[in-house]
Amino acid sequence: MIDLIADGLSNKEIAETTALSPNSIKSFIRSAYRKIGAENRDHAIEWALERRHGRAVG
Repeated sequence: MIDLIADGLSNKEIAETTALSPNSIKSFIRSAYRKIGAENRDHAIEWALERRHGRAVG
């Protein structure tokens, strides 16, 4: 889910891509933010891009 955010998709676009409801997407994203320690969408994107480029710590 975070990868789709990092690809620039909106919650609505993610919902359409995954055939899930927008409310489910919001819930999944909130949960993902907690798991990765992101405070907002920008932090989640930064986290995903760092992992893609092998700069993840921990």
